[in-house]
Amino acid sequence: MLDDLSDEERMERVRVAVDRLPARRRNIFLLCRVENWSFEEIAEAYGISVGRVRKEIARALHDVTQEVFHGRRRPWWRRWF
Repeated sequence: MLDDLSDEERMERVRVAVDRLPARRRNIFLLCRVENWSFEEIAEAYGISVGRVRKEIARALHDVTQEVFHGRRRPWWRRWF
């Protein structure tokens, strides 16, 4: 499915998926992946623990992957069942 798309179409799907993330999660994800901030720098800037930063990035990656590859995000409660 994703192999049939051009690079531009794939990047657009990623952009849309990232834009749909909750604001704080999106900002943390972009600081880490685009701006190359360390977990410690992000934690200090947001006043949260490094563990929370890791969790936010993991959730962002999960949400983006679900949306890009499957065209949707599963509701949080469906992840456990």
